[in-house]
Amino acid sequence: MKKLALSSAIVIALSSIIAPTFASAQSTSQCLPATQLWSDDFETGDHRRWTGRDYAEDWGDECQSTAITTARRHSGRYAQRSEIECESSSPEGVHRGYGGLQIDGRGTVLPQHTNAGAGLDAPHGIVTTFWTWLDAGYAFEDGRWMSLFTINPSCDYTDRVVTLGLDQRDGVMRAAHYWPEATQTIEPGAPAMPLRQWVRVTVYMNLHTGDMHVWQNGRSILHVEGLHRRLTTMCQWHWGLYASADNSDVEMYEDDKIVWRLDAPYEDWAREPWMGQTGATRRACR
Repeated sequence: MKKLALSSAIVIALSSIIAPTFASAQSTSQCLPATQLWSDDFETGDHRRWTGRDYAEDWGDECQSTAITTARRHSGRYAQRSEIECESSSPEGVHRGYGGLQIDGRGTVLPQHTNAGAGLDAPHGIVTTFWTWLDAGYAFEDGRWMSLFTINPSCDYTDRVVTLGLDQRDGVMRAAHYWPEATQTIEPGAPAMPLRQWVRVTVYMNLHTGDMHVWQNGRSILHVEGLHRRLTTMCQWHWGLYASADNSDVEMYEDDKIVWRLDAPYEDWAREPWMGQTGATRRACR
């Protein structure tokens, strides 16, 4: 995977054309037709719900660790904890303490990575919600980055990934690997990702329409439009402490992850498509 970076195409101010689309609106009760594909609150005490049945600590080096813990959690008894304690032994390397899913065309999570086959077709998009607690001894800037979420349309990684993470001093989440064809718009006044507290992150992704939208604690943060790949499917998902080699002081907890496939169009980007954390249902209310 390539190093997280920002495109010069980022648009900070909303144009008069798209402003009405992203304008704030009052939240009202609404049921969204959706199918839950997967979830994990780590209450099993292991990684049995993940492809590969682990959190891939061996992808990094001696400077990182990751394990299920009771020390801090968003709900229940368990959460996932990852830590980076020193710079990577290889300046060209990365820290990779994260878990992954490979989802096939039927929406089934595979028990092992095959890195082959076809991913999920989701013409109305997918919605992923997860909770993160993050602490770092510095700002992510000047080439230092961390990625919270990664998705890839191709099972064999022949298409470019799309990532969501931190790499700017202002601490605002941004997408990466969307350029040069797409444009990212950061909402005016978008807040930094808070440290040392649980934060809910929701990501809408649709490779048919070519857009990605992100909410933080229910607030609209960013929009990517014109995102196109060779494939419109989604096959590989990753969450966790994936970070550049020059990180040396990061602690992260993760909890309550869920993935939905929307069964009808959704275009109200001012409002988070919040659908709850429990139960596999075909009509999810917010």
